[in-house]
Amino acid sequence: MTDKPFDTAILHFGLDKTGSTAIQDVCDQARAELASRCSIVYPPGSWHAQLGSCFSSHPARYVLNVENGRTDETAIRAADRRYLQEQSAWIRAQPRARQLLFSYEGFISLNLPDLIALRTHCENFAERVKVLLYVRPPLSYAVSAMSQRVKMGRPAWAPDEERPVYRFKERFKRLASAFGRNALEVRVFTRQALTEGDVVIDFFSALGLDLEQARALSKLQRSANESLSARGLAFGMALREHLAALDIRLSQADFNNRHGSQLNRITGAPIKLSAEQIELIQTEFQPHAEVLRREFGIEFDEAPERFLRADDDQDADATRFANEAALLYMEASLGPQRLECAQGHLVWDTAPTTMRASETVRLPLTLQQQSCHWWRGTPELPLRLCYHWLHEDRQMAHFEGRRTPLPVQVLAPGQRVPAEIEVLAPAEPGRYILQVTGLQEGWCWFEQKGFTPLECPVHVT
Repeated sequence: MTDKPFDTAILHFGLDKTGSTAIQDVCDQARAELASRCSIVYPPGSWHAQLGSCFSSHPARYVLNVENGRTDETAIRAADRRYLQEQSAWIRAQPRARQLLFSYEGFISLNLPDLIALRTHCENFAERVKVLLYVRPPLSYAVSAMSQRVKMGRPAWAPDEERPVYRFKERFKRLASAFGRNALEVRVFTRQALTEGDVVIDFFSALGLDLEQARALSKLQRSANESLSARGLAFGMALREHLAALDIRLSQADFNNRHGSQLNRITGAPIKLSAEQIELIQTEFQPHAEVLRREFGIEFDEAPERFLRADDDQDADATRFANEAALLYMEASLGPQRLECAQGHLVWDTAPTTMRASETVRLPLTLQQQSCHWWRGTPELPLRLCYHWLHEDRQMAHFEGRRTPLPVQVLAPGQRVPAEIEVLAPAEPGRYILQVTGLQEGWCWFEQKGFTPLECPVHVT
């Protein structure tokens, strides 16, 4: 009797755009049933994205952390250690079972040493490790990948973006080196190839469940990461450009959380490709198609005409409409240009204590936006920092101080903004109170809309 609690550890690598969300939702909902009736243990969480981060040589570059805007490697590694300890303890507490299952499409982004480390970790629990993944025909994959890029706030197809072609050849080489060729099972993601045309049924059939069990699991409520319509794609690209013009920078995850569901609601014809795009995709996919044919006997038979976009005058009209609609949506989302809710405060980096009479200094501080609405400055109504000088008895000494533009003119709820303010000391020596606030030129002082000014005593010599 082995002392390892599982016969096989299954690493479901996706790949992306092959129904992984539906599979993960079912596994998360049916965790208890999978363990008790199917001898499959699925650790907590709808997916196991952070497990890959635990073994990444460069966690700040790992796909999960990039999408969530995490850049502090020390903080990432500390969180990963806690995650791995808690997950490992949970796994060891489970009864013996046939299979231990992990799932995340981003595992594939790990380099070879990282994949080997992930395999070694799995071997602590199981006698063998198996990799299960799906592949999708190249044109079908391309339109789905373009949709996902736009949902995440990225351009669908741009000169500085890698084209939406799945680079299977390089990734297969890494997987085969890390796990061994015989440990890889590659399945085809098409309605014709999937068992009963359903990826959930196909997935659990591949894990050894009988058809009745797989069908029952497929009936559970599950999410579907549907592709955008052509109109939704155009709208999303226009929205991204409008936000960038206002210097609004969202992580990929934040963009998707804020706007992805709205993009999904835009109905219309499916995304199509130009003849040039189709030719580029087919040409670039050739070496990857050869690996799939040689190693796994997989050949795709796609009809390019299904994906070909008819070039006509409607394209320009659709783009113009998407730009105008996205601008209206963005303005509705961000709220009015005139600031109506300015809850927030300032924090000194280092508070001034003394200044010379008539001296000008630049003082670093941080603004914390605490309202539930966006703040939006415009060329006509810009956001600035300002200050007042008060006497010790709080009588006003100088109301109008110099005004310093905020470094950003659009602030999201909860956003922290490092800034500097230029301050001119009073001409008369004495003891004063420096009161720092903000204003929207031509409209209001921040404190009139709920802001808490920052104060400190200053001795002017």
